[in-house]
Amino acid sequence: MRTRLLFGLALAAPLLVGTYFFALPRTRSEPSDTSETASAPYTEDTNASRAEVVGSISAADAPRGAEVAPLVVRIGERGFEPTSLVISVGESVLFVNAGSKNAWPASNPHPAHSAYPERGGCRSSSFDACRGLAPGESWSFTFSEKGSWSFHNHLAPAQSGSIVVR
Repeated sequence: MRTRLLFGLALAAPLLVGTYFFALPRTRSEPSDTSETASAPYTEDTNASRAEVVGSISAADAPRGAEVAPLVVRIGERGFEPTSLVISVGESVLFVNAGSKNAWPASNPHPAHSAYPERGGCRSSSFDACRGLAPGESWSFTFSEKGSWSFHNHLAPAQSGSIVVR
């Protein structure tokens, strides 16, 4: 009887331990350094991780003084991905050229780039990269005005998207 009990425990223990570890939620470790300049080269792992982190915290939810990583919009052969975002005032969007040709994110309408009300940049609006971004290059813009702001790729105007700032 004692042998059967020990044999049963010997079989059950690894099963219980294995079930416990397989049932644990799987998490990805995030890079510890999230600082990067607007012209830093795009890498899939770094920016994908940052986008996932940002998805759970916005400027409105962040502790006072905390730096919030920008949301990432990729520009590829088919256009912008995602094509629309909803963000809070003060949040940044990082436009990353993930394609093989230059891309130039700018406020609508084409070619005036005048819809976003904050003046500046190279044409009418500050929401304008002012030049084509080479493949792998990125440009960041911080939205300080509430509203719905449509944008396009100045070098391929049929590619467009929108950002709603609340």
